Amino acid sequence: MDRPIPIPCAHDKVFWEAVAEDRLVVQKTSNGNWQSYPRAHALDDPMKQNAAPAFEAVAGTGTIENVSVVHRSFYPAILAPYAFAVVRLDEGVCMTCHIVDAEPSEVRIGDRVKVTFIEIAPGKKIPCFKPIEASLAT
Repeated sequence: MDRPIPIPCAHDKVFWEAVAEDRLVVQKTSNGNWQSYPRAHALDDPMKQNAAPAFEAVAGTGTIENVSVVHRSFYPAILAPYAFAVVRLDEGVCMTCHIVDAEPSEVRIGDRVKVTFIEIAPGKKIPCFKPIEASLAT
């Protein structure tokens, strides 16, 4: 396998359909809390008494909270080194992602980023994030 390809299932199908259309959506629970990655249940509803979380569009901008530079890739199509990060979206929820269009060793905690969609196979995209240029961030 050159790289893993996401296979949508019932609880994340809406997420992957949005990604295919270059849109980022995140689940929001009936209590108003964001959660990511997509799940069939709300994390703030342990007894599963409320409705399943709904997907809502988000701005797709955020701040890097944690970053690691991976120097050894397990997949030939994912060239190392690359930056893998936890991004806190402006809405408050965190996502893990690849940081693209940046030198991995120069990616820093606190950097502002925006979503971009990378085609990894015909008809298959994944959301990644890229730095927001300083002149655009002000």
